[in-house]
Amino acid sequence: MTFDPKKFEETVSTVAAEDNEADTARTEKRRAEAALLTRIIEMARPALFAIGTRPVIRYEVAHHADVNYGGGVHSQKRAKERYIPLSSSNFEPDEDCPQANEGRYEGRTLAVRANDDELVCFTFSGSWSRWQGSSWGYEAEITKYWTAVDAIADGWTDVQEYIDQLSELLQAAVGKRKKSTEADLKRAEKLTALTSLLR
Repeated sequence: MTFDPKKFEETVSTVAAEDNEADTARTEKRRAEAALLTRIIEMARPALFAIGTRPVIRYEVAHHADVNYGGGVHSQKRAKERYIPLSSSNFEPDEDCPQANEGRYEGRTLAVRANDDELVCFTFSGSWSRWQGSSWGYEAEITKYWTAVDAIADGWTDVQEYIDQLSELLQAAVGKRKKSTEADLKRAEKLTALTSLLR
């Protein structure tokens, strides 16, 4: 094949133009995904507190007694605010090699903060051990994203998965408080009746 400077120049121009178009399309797709995720979270806002939880952000075990993690001194610290996990079903770190006797805790979880709809990332780090007498634990660093676009740019690209997870959590909450609500109303009625007898 003979090198053709003109053809080469045309090829470079074509590849650069196609790359630019692909980059523009990817940016538009991310913006559309971010807009959808933001809107879904806004729609869920009235119920976020009800399905949120205060996840453990620090967990420590000092001198556990056996391989089943029994004994020892366990301590934990929970987040001050409620969060809803979007990228997984819980706020637990992963063990890097669970078949071993010790290893590292790692992992990230995308979540939404219940009180202000902010997207955040929980990044877990720490160590674990099955050795008797060892001490281990993990903690989570919470990083806020200013926008859903920022979260997607940070690698959280499975937007449909996050929407599905939020939808499943909301569905699971339907009727969950009905029994306790009925019990509370009955108790309030009894207490009101008792109070009226004391007048």
